[in-house]
Amino acid sequence: MEVKTQCASLFVASSGYLYCSSVLEDIVWKTPVDNEMEMMVVAGTGRDGSSDIELDDPEGIFVDTDCDLSSDITIGLSQPHSVILDAYNYLFIPDGGNNRIVASGLNGFRCLVGCDGGGTRSHQLKSPQRFRFDIYGNLFVVDKGNSRIQKFDLLEDSCVDVPTTIRATFSSTFLTEDHGRFAHAPFYSSAFFYEAIEIFVSQNGFYILIGVSNIELYGYVYKDRFHPFDPTSRERCSNDRFEFTLELHVYTKYILVITTYNPFVTGPFSITVFG
Repeated sequence: MEVKTQCASLFVASSGYLYCSSVLEDIVWKTPVDNEMEMMVVAGTGRDGSSDIELDDPEGIFVDTDCDLSSDITIGLSQPHSVILDAYNYLFIPDGGNNRIVASGLNGFRCLVGCDGGGTRSHQLKSPQRFRFDIYGNLFVVDKGNSRIQKFDLLEDSCVDVPTTIRATFSSTFLTEDHGRFAHAPFYSSAFFYEAIEIFVSQNGFYILIGVSNIELYGYVYKDRFHPFDPTSRERCSNDRFEFTLELHVYTKYILVITTYNPFVTGPFSITVFG
């Protein structure tokens, strides 16, 4: 395969495409891995800029399973070098100019590592550029300014203390063909029946939402609004067992969307909330 540009970062997607971020051309392009098709520009205009369709020295790149390249960023960044999206659609970004790692969550972005400024201490970073998680969730950071690789251990449930009290139970007779339909991702067929439930939070804290059904359920949590024709605005996806652990806040509107893993499936379900 002949590459006619300098790639700052590469990503091979599950769809079989190779993605390249070109700093010199201010674009991201893709090409199939298995043949010699011409490279296709998928982001950027070839001219540096800060508008929604422009890029300026793009480096790190990550393509999710829906083949989406971008996401709304609601935090100020300085010299971000790469990006990782986890299985729950949460973004992790090394914010090099601010000497920290930031992560998205249900309630927006937060600082994860290096939150008290840059430095040489074990909990501090200086110009972090890239990072990876191991299979246990531990974080390894290329701490460029300190010429070292830092490991930050995952502390499971260190900040999460979820009571086992049942706060609410929702039972639906059936998810039927009379329910509305929507798509899991843009350009997908609207072939999934769904029910949308607004969540009212009486106390800030962590909650567990569990779905039970004889069909394969799937779920999304939206913040402030949900529209079936704009599925990308979701904040969180359920795992394969339909189980969420969420930090929820009062005076915030959350919408839980219950749907199915496979298209055109109907059946009964119930949702139980612990917290």
